[in-house]
Amino acid sequence: MKSATLSIAKTKIVIDPAIALALGITEAIILQQLHFYLTLVANKKSHQFGGKTWIWNTYKEWQDSLPFFTERKISDTFRRLENSGIVISCRKGYNPTKYYSLNYKVLVEAIRNSEKAIQYLEAAGCSISDQLSSFFDVSEHEKTTSTSDNCTEDHSKTEVAFQRQESQIITEFPEGVI
Repeated sequence: MKSATLSIAKTKIVIDPAIALALGITEAIILQQLHFYLTLVANKKSHQFGGKTWIWNTYKEWQDSLPFFTERKISDTFRRLENSGIVISCRKGYNPTKYYSLNYKVLVEAIRNSEKAIQYLEAAGCSISDQLSSFFDVSEHEKTTSTSDNCTEDHSKTEVAFQRQESQIITEFPEGVI
């Protein structure tokens, strides 16, 4: 029996229609890639600080994994996602590499606030919690801490002033992070 999937490349990116409807196709692709990387490193101690999993890439590295987007498109999309509070980012000094994590609770709220996404989920016979629990393990990534690092504050609360800053400066990391 032939496969029903049309795919030439071995690497595939899953796009969640509810997220695409709520935020846009580019945002959905970038969020999927970020989530994918976060799950790959979820058990690596060097990627854990402040109760969250972090991934670090330059825009060039993001573009290498998403070759159909320009660095500019990726940078602009990350900026929008950071401003919305869905993506949390930080830098170490003037190093161009940014550290990224996801605020899954803000993502869930963005989907809940999208009429198109809700209509899609209802038509598909899914509740928003069913859809998101199959895509994201929110409880694994949303942990509360109380440390002094700019990138390790309690991101489970939507503190708009904190989340709308373009980036945070990290002054020190746990040993082995860099």
